[in-house]
Amino acid sequence: TDVIIALASVDVNPDSFMSGEMMTPFTFVGMQLDAGNVASVGEMAKIVTAVYAGGKDVTDFAGLNLIDELSAMQGENGLFGLGAFDHCLSMIALQNVAAELPEGTVDALLAAQGEDGGWGFMDGMGSDTNTTGLCLQALSLTDVEDEAVAAFDYLAAIQNEDGGWPY
Repeated sequence: TDVIIALASVDVNPDSFMSGEMMTPFTFVGMQLDAGNVASVGEMAKIVTAVYAGGKDVTDFAGLNLIDELSAMQGENGLFGLGAFDHCLSMIALQNVAAELPEGTVDALLAAQGEDGGWGFMDGMGSDTNTTGLCLQALSLTDVEDEAVAAFDYLAAIQNEDGGWPY
């Protein structure tokens, strides 16, 4: 899915990449969905983003409404997946396709924010820069501000002397 997204981001049609069997990346993704090989929330979120980025219909891909499939993976606690990383991939995917975020989605993310202002990859893990950056991307299209400021403060506090960040 990352390759599909990358190709689409530079206006290269992913369908132009065919295997010797005349299979495209979208054929492969459709086969994986048909076979039930997409088990994780993060995988489904990336598929939604890839299908959309590639110009395909996310409401009718491989006989599935991918928005409905992803939305059905939200837990009763409002969280998609096992932690902030999968949750934010899902938020971003839904935002990319202009789908309304299901009730409790933003609240679940805010509840997972650490006391230091960052987010960890999974529940119970310490904050890390990659997950925090992804969470900030997911929050960028919401009206949440105070929590975002806390996340920026977290990132500023752990920035390396060379200008980069640790994991």
